[in-house]
Amino acid sequence: ARRGDGHRGRRGAGQQAGAALARRMGSLHGALGGAFAQVEREAADQVVALALEVARHALRATLAIRPETIVPVVQEALSSLFDERVRVHLHLNPRDVELVRGELGERLGAGNCEIIGDATIEPGGCRAQTPRADIDATVETRWRRTLAAIGRNHAGTLSAPVEEQP
Repeated sequence: ARRGDGHRGRRGAGQQAGAALARRMGSLHGALGGAFAQVEREAADQVVALALEVARHALRATLAIRPETIVPVVQEALSSLFDERVRVHLHLNPRDVELVRGELGERLGAGNCEIIGDATIEPGGCRAQTPRADIDATVETRWRRTLAAIGRNHAGTLSAPVEEQP
C-alpha cells in the first residue's frame, strides 16, 4: 500500500504544480494582453497626433497659397454681427486687408465696418468686435475648436476625461 501512496502523492504534487503553472500562464497571458492593448493605444494616439500635425501644416500651406480663403471666414464672423446701427471693427492680418476690401468692400461699407490691419492676427484669420460682441475667428482659435471637437487638447493629444459632477 505504501507504493500506491507514493504514486498518489507524486501525482497530487504534479497536479498542484500543473495547476500553479496554469495560473502563472493565465496571469502572464493577461499581462501580455494588457501590454499589447497599451501599445496599440499609444500607437493609435501617435498616429492621430501625426495626422493632426500634417493637417495643421496643410492648413497653413493652404492659407499661404490661397489667401482668398479668408473671405468666407470674414463672412461667417460678420454674419451674426451686422446691424447697420452698430460699428464693427474687423481686425485682419495686413496681408489680407486689400483682398477682403476687394471682395467684400461694398458689404462692409454698408454694414458700418472698419477694417483694421493687425499684425497680431495670423493670415487667414480675423477678429470682429462691436461694443457688445467679440467674434474670434483667428486661425489658432479655429484650430483649438477643431481639436476640442475631436477630444484633443491644444497639443493634439487626448484631453483628460471630464469628471462628472454629483
